[in-house]
Amino acid sequence: LASFNGGNLRNAIARDADTVRIHVQAEDASTATYTLTFEHLKSDNTLLADIRLQYADDSAVVELTPTFSPSHYDYAVTLPFGTNSLPTILPAKSDEEQTVDIAEPQVIGEGAARQEIITITVTAPNEEDQAAYTITFTFAQNSDARLTDIFLRNERLEGFHPDTLEYTISY
Repeated sequence: LASFNGGNLRNAIARDADTVRIHVQAEDASTATYTLTFEHLKSDNTLLADIRLQYADDSAVVELTPTFSPSHYDYAVTLPFGTNSLPTILPAKSDEEQTVDIAEPQVIGEGAARQEIITITVTAPNEEDQAAYTITFTFAQNSDARLTDIFLRNERLEGFHPDTLEYTISY
């Protein structure tokens, strides 16, 4: 039978930041000290809270397809015709201790068939678990098949309009 400093267990426990010591004294005055060391496990969370895409020169936000979900890892974005650069990628951590790395774009194809793939790597606070989110950017091709003008023998076709597709020419 052991007593705990007058029967009060709370008085027998000494605490450090990560350690609890329990001092026990038996009736014959012999003692024992139990030491409990607590290891604070870091999170294995690799999920992002959000990914936003935005151009610096204006407030237009570019939408991901599908809409962002933390547990979905592959996204596509079609950028409007005439766009030559990628938007700024703004990942939002779901855990302050996560590390987020945005890789340089991997360019596939060229010209109208060009795609740029960005990988966002999230490392969990435990520094062991990782997840990769991928965004594939496609640059839209020009869909305007209209002429701006028609010239015949170096003269502008009278009455030309880009939306009028049929003309009768008398010569």
